Amino acid sequence: MRILFSQNGMIDFGDPVWMGPEQFEKFVRLMKRLFPKHIEVHDVEEESRQPPGGGTPRRWTVDEYTELLSGRGNTELADRLHRSEMSVRMKRGEFVPAFLAWAYRKGYTFPHSKRQVNEFFGKGGGT
Repeated sequence: MRILFSQNGMIDFGDPVWMGPEQFEKFVRLMKRLFPKHIEVHDVEEESRQPPGGGTPRRWTVDEYTELLSGRGNTELADRLHRSEMSVRMKRGEFVPAFLAWAYRKGYTFPHSKRQVNEFFGKGGGT
């Protein structure tokens, strides 16, 4: 299990964690014991940045991939790109290591450009 800690002090699990009712109760008791006065349990609905009525997921553009290479934090990128923070994290985790390995083999150095991202994808489109 990975625990993610963001620059703005947010903590999240790297992947969804399924728990049955008994496991959930044990987890809550543990958290309350470790962090007394700081744990509250609330039922929430996950927010979506898709327009009402859903729709199909948007394809990532070359401009968005280039933004993933910036030094901006995931929260700021999520706001700039109108995507969820989890979407940004997942795409960064998929794209950035592959791109950096490719750029290293090509002899490219920072800062990386939109031209390089286009070259990485061949003719340019997002995936």
